Amino acid sequence: RPPILTAGKPSPLCFQQWETGCLAYFEIKAVDAAVQVQRVAPGLQDTLVQAWYSAYREAFNAMEFTEFMAELRAEFLDSDWAEKICLDIGEMRQDKKPWSEYLNDVLQQNSLIRGTPEHMDDTLLRYHLHSNMDPILRDRAKRDGSGTAVTFKLWKDIVRKSAEGLRNDELRFQNMVQAEVARQQKKTGIVNKPSRNANTSAATTDAAVGKQKNCPPLAPGERLLLDKHSGCTKCRRFYVDHRAKTCPNPFPDPATYKPLTEREALMAKTKNSSNAAPAAAVHELDENENSNLLVAAFVDDPDLPSNVLGNGTDSEEYVSPLHHPHLYWDCHVDGPSSPSPIRCRALIDHGSHTVLIDESLVQHLGLRRRRLHTPLKIGMAISEGNSGKELREWVKIKPVSLDGRWSSRTLRAVIAPQLCAPILLGGPFLFSNKIVVDHESRSVIAKDNNYNLLQPSPPVPARNDSLHCADESAGLVAAIRDRIEAIAEQEALEKRAELLRQEFADRFPTELPPVTNLPTDVFHEFTLKDPNREIKSRQYACPKKWQEPWK
Repeated sequence: RPPILTAGKPSPLCFQQWETGCLAYFEIKAVDAAVQVQRVAPGLQDTLVQAWYSAYREAFNAMEFTEFMAELRAEFLDSDWAEKICLDIGEMRQDKKPWSEYLNDVLQQNSLIRGTPEHMDDTLLRYHLHSNMDPILRDRAKRDGSGTAVTFKLWKDIVRKSAEGLRNDELRFQNMVQAEVARQQKKTGIVNKPSRNANTSAATTDAAVGKQKNCPPLAPGERLLLDKHSGCTKCRRFYVDHRAKTCPNPFPDPATYKPLTEREALMAKTKNSSNAAPAAAVHELDENENSNLLVAAFVDDPDLPSNVLGNGTDSEEYVSPLHHPHLYWDCHVDGPSSPSPIRCRALIDHGSHTVLIDESLVQHLGLRRRRLHTPLKIGMAISEGNSGKELREWVKIKPVSLDGRWSSRTLRAVIAPQLCAPILLGGPFLFSNKIVVDHESRSVIAKDNNYNLLQPSPPVPARNDSLHCADESAGLVAAIRDRIEAIAEQEALEKRAELLRQEFADRFPTELPPVTNLPTDVFHEFTLKDPNREIKSRQYACPKKWQEPWK
């Protein structure tokens, strides 16, 4: 029997499942391509879909099955359904998910838009997964050689093995912590302490343990983790701004408490550095001056409110929003390792004094790295002290608009690891290309040709053929007129020249006089001392390299 599409709200997933079932049915039953639509049409049980099919039955039966599915999606799905799925894929992060689960979610969503312009090929999938995976896993996979993988399948195998290795290390560390906790509990006699009464049963001992109100004492390994990652020994949380004496939080629940691990500490560090207002800002550290040059502005946080606090009824004074969306420019960049230009999203930040590029994008494009004469030391805008990283390499890039109508001048971009965007376009980009940024109208305009990077205007339509022919005819008539005028002027000049020759005929003889008529009188004579002497001396200095040839 052919597959059935039951009644309900249509979605890309249900259409894909029905299409997969139909293709399997065609293969098993060896259905001819000319009657495929007609064979599976009875499976459309939704009343609205069935009415739509019945209205154009003959046209649909004459189509191929792939064409029919395209018409079905165009009719019952939103016009931008593929773009919405593509945006959902762009927002997917691994976070605390296992690698295999995150990979399957991305591949499943991408399969829904197969056959559309928004579908991501293996190159874009690899870059997206690499940029949004867990930072610890990304570093581990880089050490395992993921950057040298030639194919997408080989890259997935390397990352999978790296994820398994991290999981094994985490389990091994947990076992070590649990063993240490058990050793400390046994030493202090908190758990499994033998009773002095002979008639005390094991159930009684377990009940006493279950009534324990406090968590087990910190193991040495847990205490080291808290000290290393700015934790509190009371609430046992990492990266907090208090210690045990000033802790406002209660003790952990002993019923749900689990021993602390290195992975939890690193995850807390990542969450603390990516949450929010401190999410951003990288700045250049100056050892001699107190002023800092900002490199990047704050990164958006969806959890923050987009308006002012309060309901605005107490005062009519205008108060600006807490934050404003960033300006992103979708562009193309290419490199030696890329067979075709790659589409990426660049963050336009006029508060940055330099241009930055993510290290993973540099590796993917195969750009030539160059050393900076002086390392660029950067740090977080909100940090403890002036500690930061040093950037030592830069590359050349030339972003181009998606429609190919505008291209940037060649930029020198400093390589930065784990950048918040693939490319961050700062002051050098805006200055070199004479770009004006208007946040109110959300426009980024190049002054040379008034091209708006964020909202490009449609191309100028071609001229009408009739007008084009008329212009050509007018140009031809003008050229003929200019030629006639030039010939007439030349004839007038020749007539004037003939009149001048007639008037001054004695000055324009027709032939030269004979030589015999020339005068032979001698007015002066020079007598040579020795007419047969050969003059060899020279009156000026001669370079040595020419002395021998001139002899």
